[in-house]
Amino acid sequence: MLREIIEKILRKRRFNRVFMVLPSPYLDLLSQYLISLQSDDGSWFQDPLNTAIILQALYVYSTAVGVDFQENLRRGVRYLEGMLRNLSRDILSSTSLYSELDQKAITFGNALYTVGIIKSLKKLDEDIFLAFRRLEESVVRYCRALANVEAISSIVKCYLLPFMDRPPERLISFLLGVCLRNEQTKDVFIALNTLILLQKKGHDFLERLWQRESKRYQNWRKMEYKEWLNEVVYEKLKQVDNKDIESLAYGLIVASQLQITDFIIKLGKMLFIKLDPFWKVLFKGKVNEAEIIIHEISIALMALSTSPFVHSVFMPFQQVDYLLEAEKWYREHIEKRVLLLSKKYYYALLTYSTILTILSVFLILSILMKNVYSVIASLLAGFLWFVMGVLWKKPSGEEG
Repeated sequence: MLREIIEKILRKRRFNRVFMVLPSPYLDLLSQYLISLQSDDGSWFQDPLNTAIILQALYVYSTAVGVDFQENLRRGVRYLEGMLRNLSRDILSSTSLYSELDQKAITFGNALYTVGIIKSLKKLDEDIFLAFRRLEESVVRYCRALANVEAISSIVKCYLLPFMDRPPERLISFLLGVCLRNEQTKDVFIALNTLILLQKKGHDFLERLWQRESKRYQNWRKMEYKEWLNEVVYEKLKQVDNKDIESLAYGLIVASQLQITDFIIKLGKMLFIKLDPFWKVLFKGKVNEAEIIIHEISIALMALSTSPFVHSVFMPFQQVDYLLEAEKWYREHIEKRVLLLSKKYYYALLTYSTILTILSVFLILSILMKNVYSVIASLLAGFLWFVMGVLWKKPSGEEG
């Protein structure tokens, strides 16, 4: 699947600036840079929200490419667990949660979700569970007044954890309404991302809510939920054009979730171009400047790690022809069953052949001179010829 996507990208001539090839160092550098900013207490800038988002990005990236960030993830999770206990005490002791309810929901929801997916939680501590329920109750009650998609999604995503039940219908209705009303690009993509993830926990539940909500909208009322979801995703992806990094990142996540190749290519390219100005800031070593953009680049890392771009790098368009010619040459030689050698392997084989030739000459001279070493030389030469035959064995006729 990935190879087909890469080849398709390489043959799309309308992108006249950069193209993608394997492998990519950019996301590795970005992840290592984020790790370098981790504090001794496991946090990033002593901020639970930044810490949660960065940990999610590092977790997704490490899972995709198989790198070991376990120690960094463990330290970050320990920090978030401590923050969850502190936040839980504040929530349970407060007489009202309305003040800064959206920020509380975003921070607590992201912290809980992050700890849950990285640590594979089977259950919650009682105080944290009670605090979540109380926070959720306030969010449900005031969701229309809050009108904050990120806050609603942060609470709903906690229901992706295996021990959680179905999320409150009012919150799902709110997310559906965001998509149906065609609101801001970033908000719609955040809502869509959450709804797509929720499909894993029960399509029938979402279909029932959809049928109820869609009756208010003439254009959508006859569609089934899955058909509508694909339609609204395509419609919103078509509208993306030089948006901010978060909008592009969430759009790329949605396109990758539904495996919409054309939009994966388009949004990935746009996101990399948007990140260009950030590289100088990232590698100047000025922590205060990095803190300002840390949230955006973490979301970007997470988005690119869910797509084929996690394994890719951009290259100048002028070099694409050379790459395509090399690909063609390789395929033709494999089909002809030509043995392809690396430079190192070639020189090793050349040295081996030289030694074998000398031994063969020695064998012939020994036989002619009836030397007592002729038997030993014969056996050694025969063994080396056998190894040579194995090394020069033709590859199979199957395409590599």
